[in-house]
Amino acid sequence: MNREQRKYTLERIERIAQEKRDKLNKLVERTQKTCWSDDDRRQFIVNGEATIKRYDELVALIQRPKTAHDLRFNYPSILSFYDYPAFTPASPVENYNDRRAAINVEATRLKDICMLGDVVELIEQLKAFEEKEF
Repeated sequence: MNREQRKYTLERIERIAQEKRDKLNKLVERTQKTCWSDDDRRQFIVNGEATIKRYDELVALIQRPKTAHDLRFNYPSILSFYDYPAFTPASPVENYNDRRAAINVEATRLKDICMLGDVVELIEQLKAFEEKEF
């Protein structure tokens, strides 16, 4: 393996490890949520998973502002015109630190193989690392 190939392989190992760490962090963020965010609601609308409210509910939303202050600061958002799927909190992520450490250990081991080991063995283990769930 020449220098450029080695550099590319090391960057690829780090990129895969970072993707796995990001995925784990997203799981942790999901467990800390208590309701859908505005971005989640927008995505539901785009995906067609949100349903528009009934006519009488929409009329009530539009007629709700009673003062100039309401019109200026409390106007209804397009997001309030839809009903969204029920929010269910995610179960907590167990062994977060251990799982993150396992990702780092595996990435370090692959980097060592890249620098010192066999190319064929590295390719096989790199594929296994990509598919492995932490």
